[in-house]
Amino acid sequence: MEINREQYQYIWFLLYQLTKESHTGENLKYILSKNISPYSEMNMEDLNYSNIANEKTEVEINPFYRFTDVVNDLLNPDLIAGKVQREELFNIVFHILANLDLQEGLNKRVLTSRLIIESIESGRYGDEIRELFRILNKREKVTVADGIQDKYNYLREIEVFKKVFKSVYPDSLIYDSLDKEEELVLFINEKKTPENRKKEKLLEKLFLPVGLKCRKTWEYHFGIMGVDETMVLGELLIY
Repeated sequence: MEINREQYQYIWFLLYQLTKESHTGENLKYILSKNISPYSEMNMEDLNYSNIANEKTEVEINPFYRFTDVVNDLLNPDLIAGKVQREELFNIVFHILANLDLQEGLNKRVLTSRLIIESIESGRYGDEIRELFRILNKREKVTVADGIQDKYNYLREIEVFKKVFKSVYPDSLIYDSLDKEEELVLFINEKKTPENRKKEKLLEKLFLPVGLKCRKTWEYHFGIMGVDETMVLGELLIY
């Protein structure tokens, strides 16, 4: 899961990332950070992010970043509740706040992506796009919806295409053609299955700038003189 440093300071961010990959936040335990920073809500420095979906994980937060009024009484040292009960209550309260954060639209981008996904699935982008879109998994659908938002925000189409393509096909490579100005050369490190061909077709239809064409190679990279990894016999494509 890719972390955007401008976002991860907020408590909703972990829930959003887990939701994108069909996980819940049940493994998260919010605790008071030992080193409170005035500039962020979460301390991510020691967080083992790769295992967070499968293991119980403590997430250190600074409750005073946005929720001072909520936690003043909760952290009162004169509170009758013991240390363990106070920690459990703290965790429960911030699970509620994180979910509210997510659901109430503090992340407008997430909500807009959901609307885009619903629009595609209802056929508003056309029947062909709807049928191709069905092949994508949940993460890939969110990636496509985020890319459409970027187009709406007037980001350069070619950059949006490359970003979305690399997200759907992480091991892919994109080259500018040396002999044709209006052409990209795509190396897709996947088998050329009907499903993958339909995914690639969807990305071209939604994101490839008008007038630009793609030449594609699947599974085997073309040989590049001087780059030993691309010159392996049996794994070499003549280009």
